[in-house]
Amino acid sequence: MAQAAQLNEYSAIFGTHSHAPPPMHKTPMAIQNEIIGKADHRGNTPGKFLRSDALAKFLEDVGHNGMAGLHPSLNNTYRIGSWIQKERLLQNPLGQSYEGIVLN
Repeated sequence: MAQAAQLNEYSAIFGTHSHAPPPMHKTPMAIQNEIIGKADHRGNTPGKFLRSDALAKFLEDVGHNGMAGLHPSLNNTYRIGSWIQKERLLQNPLGQSYEGIVLN
């Protein structure tokens, strides 16, 4: 019994993997910068951005039907939302409310 436990502790699997590799999760900076350049960051949300005419024209120009065609990591819409939020904070570090307007 002790020998079996010792073998299981150091087991290894050899052979070929039959599953697909995991999807890429990091978007290349060149693609990210192009997409951020198309966004209007004032009051924009991921939903508004994904339905925008600027994005539709950009995707048509590069020959893709959707964001996932540009890069597999763009299937996640939360990624785009975080980019929009980051750009908003870079442009208006104090926000767009009363304090942000008065203190800017």
